[in-house]
Amino acid sequence: CMVENGRVVALPSAETEGVNEPRGVFWRPGPMPPGWAMEQVLPTLTDTAIGYIQRRVQSAPAQPFFLYLPLTAPHTPWVPLDSLRGRSKAGRYGDFVAQVDQSVGQLLAALDRLGIAEHTLVLFSSDNGAHWTPADQAQYAHRANAPYAGMKADLLEGGHRVPFLVRWPEQVQSGQRSEALLCLTDVYATLAGLTGQAMPAGSAEDSYSFLPLLQGEALPDRPPVVHHSVSGRFALRAGDWKYYPLPGSGGWTEPVGPRRPVAGDPAEAQLYHLPSDPTESNNRLSAEPALADSLARLLAPYRALGWRE
Repeated sequence: CMVENGRVVALPSAETEGVNEPRGVFWRPGPMPPGWAMEQVLPTLTDTAIGYIQRRVQSAPAQPFFLYLPLTAPHTPWVPLDSLRGRSKAGRYGDFVAQVDQSVGQLLAALDRLGIAEHTLVLFSSDNGAHWTPADQAQYAHRANAPYAGMKADLLEGGHRVPFLVRWPEQVQSGQRSEALLCLTDVYATLAGLTGQAMPAGSAEDSYSFLPLLQGEALPDRPPVVHHSVSGRFALRAGDWKYYPLPGSGGWTEPVGPRRPVAGDPAEAQLYHLPSDPTESNNRLSAEPALADSLARLLAPYRALGWRE
């Protein structure tokens, strides 16, 4: 059900038996409001967000605002509008991605129409790579995580490397690309810096501002990023290099590999130079043993301080 201003919009007095077919059309059984339509969730969120911006501009045009809009697409259930069916030639998933494009386009058009686009910072990203299986690739020419290997839940780049798009016309020139290493945790420190807010002591310890990058300045090298898979495996991204303590994807892509070392098993670690090997196909472990060792020692305290079995 929908919740607005701390209150449910409609009581979930009906029930759904849940759905798990066809591929991607999935939701669990449980309570739901009468007349609930999954296909209308994304349009409703989009319209509500645009309405919020309009009210803020009309009531306080000089007052900055913050809007966090977590889109439901293209996560399951894949329920694109009928008007978008067949648009992508990549099935329901591709059509649902096309609906994301439509929703974002409507939002950006609203900023233009209200005359605030020039000084409004828009960030667009995703929380993980797509769950696009070998069976999906066999059925459709679309490669949701291309050119990277793996998918959602993996330690592979296809599971973690996501788009990060910025629109801020008065500050950021359009058409630029950056190879800087960022993590979604960095949004916190960046927005704190943008608004002049001091971060409370002990908060967001793994957040590093990329505001200088948006302002056209050099960005210091970011400390390493820790990757974590659905099975509890870790990897470490440090600059151009990525280190895995164990073989395999650690997630859903075969070979998965063990979750942790087995006594007496000389499990081979993995080391990749991502700028020259974005598909992670050339393990440089034997060529760079000292680097691999230093990254292993770097990962160890992160695991000890930030995760419990």
